[in-house]
Amino acid sequence: MTATAVDWGNFSATPQDYAQRPAHAPTLLHTLKLEIADKGFADFVVDLCAGTGNLTATLASLGLGGYAIEPEAEMRREARRLNRDGAFQWRDGYAEATGLPDNTASWILIGNALQFVDAIKALEECSRILKAGGFLTVLWNPRDIRLDAFQREIDQLIREACPAVRHTFTDTEAAIRPVEQSGHFRPYLYCERTDWHEMSVETFMATWRGAHYVPSQIGPQAWRDLLQTIAARAYTRDVLRTGWRTRAWTFRVTPPDDGN
Repeated sequence: MTATAVDWGNFSATPQDYAQRPAHAPTLLHTLKLEIADKGFADFVVDLCAGTGNLTATLASLGLGGYAIEPEAEMRREARRLNRDGAFQWRDGYAEATGLPDNTASWILIGNALQFVDAIKALEECSRILKAGGFLTVLWNPRDIRLDAFQREIDQLIREACPAVRHTFTDTEAAIRPVEQSGHFRPYLYCERTDWHEMSVETFMATWRGAHYVPSQIGPQAWRDLLQTIAARAYTRDVLRTGWRTRAWTFRVTPPDDGN
């Protein structure tokens, strides 16, 4: 079997590039915060698999605080360099084993990460650390190739160069199925929003260097060649206006005596 450019779920080689990825839609998160605060569950928030703190920073800007839990030391180090350790205390831990006490979290968020963990164990852990009535939000913010014509062009380049590559964000309904089937949570709210970001070509390329679904499926040389192809197309433009679609599924923890 040919080695891939990166191992599935390992972001340790690209933390500074990954940190330049646009954050999940702040307006959407503000709406969720108001809804959850109205229910009295915004006092202790956990950002699970927090990466370099892109989501953490947005949550802190909304006046929230709690813990950011991330297993990779390089990602935590980059988060500290970016001063993302204010309202949230950073901890070394896993989605499957947070190290937090029972019934402590009011709201848990998992951004762009559920596909990288053992979902069954992670959901059991979320259920354990959530207070009765607490919330879990699972969200992604992939490139919006439906609305963004330029990123659709890049997607076509990838399909032509690497036709066997699977797009891991194209079926998020399947990705959240473990939550729906776990028995620990019941659906509460779904929302989505596309945000547009102006960025330099270098920042755009950083979002690709920090990407994961392509280099985890092809070899190192093929990935280097593909990055050059993407860069050649990107450098035909001075500034890029790119669309990123945040999709968020929010669930409420099922009471232990609830058989539904």
